[in-house]
Amino acid sequence: MPDFADDYLSESKDPHIRLALRGKRVTGHYEYGLCNGEIDGEVIENEGGTLEIRFSFEGLDTGDATPRPENGYGDAFFSEDDKTLTGKLHVHMGDTWRFTCRRT
Repeated sequence: MPDFADDYLSESKDPHIRLALRGKRVTGHYEYGLCNGEIDGEVIENEGGTLEIRFSFEGLDTGDATPRPENGYGDAFFSEDDKTLTGKLHVHMGDTWRFTCRRT
């Protein structure tokens, strides 16, 4: 997540976005810094055959004394070799964060 400093990201023991694909349905979990939550979305095939994931997310930001809800939407694109996923998280009434994930 290039928009965050490494010390913030290291607040999470296991920063990740884990996705499960079942047909065109996508579900998953995310964790980064002091935020974590669930993902729900779908795979879209664009013209030219490229694949995109559109999703919503809902979770918690535990960075304050009182954890606060966090939700929004995101989009992500698979690389041509299908080894990386690059996208953005758009927090409702908040910031937009970029991410890149590698398939494990």
